[in-house]
Amino acid sequence: MHAFLMPMDQVYKPNTLRVLPISMVAEGDCVAVEAVSSAELRDGRAYRNTYHFLLRFRGDKLILVKEYMDSHHAWEIFCTSRFPASDE
Repeated sequence: MHAFLMPMDQVYKPNTLRVLPISMVAEGDCVAVEAVSSAELRDGRAYRNTYHFLLRFRGDKLILVKEYMDSHHAWEIFCTSRFPASDE
């Protein structure tokens, strides 16, 4: 299986993934969150990405989460030959 689809515990070193909210805006039943991530990969490289999360609530329940990220950066990091291929 390609590294992009591997379980993340096979890609990140344990306990290194952090997601830090930078800003939030709430309006009506929605909250928009700008965030950055950082992690150390098992091959020693650093992973840093930017995100936008859209959260929608109904009363006190979270009913929708949409995540947007720099997919080209993720492709550059995860879709290289630096990760071993898996047949699983």
